[in-house]
Amino acid sequence: MKTTSSSVDLQEPLRGAANPSVQSAEGLAKTIVARVMPNNPGGWTFDPRRGQGVNFGPNTDNSLYVVSVARHELQLPEPPDENTLRCWVRQRLELLRRPGYFVGGWPNDGKFFLDVSLVIQGLDSALRFARANQQLAMFHPQSNQSIRLLSTAHEVPASAGNSQH
Repeated sequence: MKTTSSSVDLQEPLRGAANPSVQSAEGLAKTIVARVMPNNPGGWTFDPRRGQGVNFGPNTDNSLYVVSVARHELQLPEPPDENTLRCWVRQRLELLRRPGYFVGGWPNDGKFFLDVSLVIQGLDSALRFARANQQLAMFHPQSNQSIRLLSTAHEVPASAGNSQH
């Protein structure tokens, strides 16, 4: 499985220290609540090492998929406030300091979801990781579509919902 630490440049790993404002759970939560969530109500992926949102768009590599990491997800009745996000991030901070791990958030069916995710190159690798992490879906950023996984088949359904992950 090839993971990537940046959706923009697959060849070059992230270098240097993470943005000082997101070294702590407090800084990361404050940045996401104050700057990321208000500007991205449909969902977002945040790179904690760079201290900025990941800009997926139509020019994103078609072979990239965003897949949640098992046991690092949270379902809420509404978008998190800073305190809720800080507590959740604090429990995952060491993981989020590693290259290639991102924080994601998105609304779906009247709920709000948070996760730690990896950006994985290649459909087969992404499917293997998603199944190993017991995921129901993964996100294809180039098409801005969720890909629901069939529980018993090895196929990806042709139609995908519009939720983030």
